[in-house]
Amino acid sequence: MQEKNHNVSRLYNNREFGIAIGWTALSLVLSGLILSVGYLLFSSSMAGLRSEQAAQVAPQSVSGAALVIRSGGGYRTPGRALAVTELRRGVDDGRAIATVLRRFNAADFPVMEYKLAGRHLETYVYFIWRTAEDPETVFNTLLPLNAGKGGTLVLGEHESWTGKITEIGFDIYGKLPEPLLIKSLTFLPLPQTWQAALADVWREWLVGGSWSQRSVHTLMATHRPSGLSPVIAISAWSGLAFLLLALARPIAKSLSSLSFLFAVVLPWLALDLLWQSSLSHRLDETRYLFAGKTQTEKHLANYDSDLYRYAAHLKADVLPAPGTRIFLLEDTAHRTYRRLRAQYYLLPHNLYNYDRFPRPEQTEPGDYILVLGEVPGLAYEQGALRWDKKSLPAELIDVHSMGSVYRIVGGGQ
Repeated sequence: MQEKNHNVSRLYNNREFGIAIGWTALSLVLSGLILSVGYLLFSSSMAGLRSEQAAQVAPQSVSGAALVIRSGGGYRTPGRALAVTELRRGVDDGRAIATVLRRFNAADFPVMEYKLAGRHLETYVYFIWRTAEDPETVFNTLLPLNAGKGGTLVLGEHESWTGKITEIGFDIYGKLPEPLLIKSLTFLPLPQTWQAALADVWREWLVGGSWSQRSVHTLMATHRPSGLSPVIAISAWSGLAFLLLALARPIAKSLSSLSFLFAVVLPWLALDLLWQSSLSHRLDETRYLFAGKTQTEKHLANYDSDLYRYAAHLKADVLPAPGTRIFLLEDTAHRTYRRLRAQYYLLPHNLYNYDRFPRPEQTEPGDYILVLGEVPGLAYEQGALRWDKKSLPAELIDVHSMGSVYRIVGGGQ
């Protein structure tokens, strides 16, 4: 008799569990449909979906064979790809440039997909472009490694991806142990159907945003103004499902508290899986970059290897023995990532890492000034650093594509 009651109780529990899952699934489906429709109807990022002009924009594909090598060497393959085989030697590592003239509005194509093959860890590939509004400037963004294959770039998050694009291509630095195969570029327009609109959101979530110190704990959204954070979206999905269950409870006697619990737990698990997918992707890329290398090799494989090489050059060939004061300047008064990394790479030198311009009252002859990059308004003329009607007598010690080094030889004015 006790065994029969136990079986009935277990059957009842299984039935209650199944009903709770059913109610949860129904609420989540309805919540997802409501939010998807609301996003398509009211989101400003979907304005292109309702624009007659955007409806006429088709994706633009550029084969690798269409690119023209401006510097370096290579050849076109029978498969419509461009094989870059030689880097022209320069001040630093070798360099190759391949571009093609194309004219289109940047705003029409916020996403670019690219396909590469044969990319090596020591080969740094930048996507570059020019605009009609600023034809003298070459804008660029570094392509992530993605285990050496192609990938997706959300160009819409780049502040310089604006206006009329006139030229596109690749700028390749470093070393080229094997030919780099550029297969194709595809520029994707604003979504033109509701399926494409939702697929665009999903693609953004998978691409993810920039890495930061919080990336291991946070699921980052892209930096596009129209970007939809997956955390906000899934929270809204769970919250609306919870609300629908609350509205249905007075008329649905079979609805139990388990359904409310599942409406929170299941979306949270979905968010956690997306986060785990992002971490797995970054783990693969980190292993590809750094596994089995010495500390020096890891620095050379990192994204700021240009800064590491520059610091090694300064320590070996330019700066005096540690102990001399060195003032680090950059085009910002804040301690940015690059200037902090430069300070780290230059240890054990005694660096004062602050400001955009020198402080004459705190410097003295024999001190050094390291200008990282270019600082607008700071010029070296007639044996002195000059800015804002001030001057500081100095001697130019070293000029490099990454920066300049000066030695102070007198008091400032």
